[in-house]
Amino acid sequence: MSLPQSGQKGRWTPQEVREYLDRYGYGHIIDELYDAGYRIKSYDRMVTTYIENGEIKSREVPANGSHSDSTIRIRANLSVKEAASVLFHEYLHFKIEIYQRDDPESWLKEEEEVRYREELFRIDVSKKAAELGRVEDMLGPKIAGGRRNGIPDRNTIHDYVEKKYRPFLEWTRKMHPKSDYIPDDDISRKEWGK
Repeated sequence: MSLPQSGQKGRWTPQEVREYLDRYGYGHIIDELYDAGYRIKSYDRMVTTYIENGEIKSREVPANGSHSDSTIRIRANLSVKEAASVLFHEYLHFKIEIYQRDDPESWLKEEEEVRYREELFRIDVSKKAAELGRVEDMLGPKIAGGRRNGIPDRNTIHDYVEKKYRPFLEWTRKMHPKSDYIPDDDISRKEWGK
């Protein structure tokens, strides 16, 4: 696996993410994913290939994570706490399952719900981190203005998803892209520790 050693700035290791999630009561999600047959991978770059006007084109996509079928991917250059948040976000896609392949609009609904619950996670972790005096573990809002009076704001999250994901949804309907992850490194269950 190409993940760097513990302690490198801006890079996470599976064990560090596990310790972070365990500290705040969420480590079980890793076991749940593996028990359900999921694979967890890391990548440095996500490149999407598509056909436009009869020409094959590619572009890099700045996504921090993704999920498909039974694989979750996390960008390798994230901090430990952001990698934990991305893993939790992708885990929520596995748990919620609103998306139906024959109803692309359901993908937007699922993304909204996942982002709402990810904000709840970030708030919960930050509250627990403050109680433990671990300010460095606190997570701010993922979406600017995504919280009102300390709770996730559904309207702001809806507007964010519409603005960020609606154009992507329309583009994928026309272009039928395929994404490649470079490298696409499997993380074994053992590498997470425990």
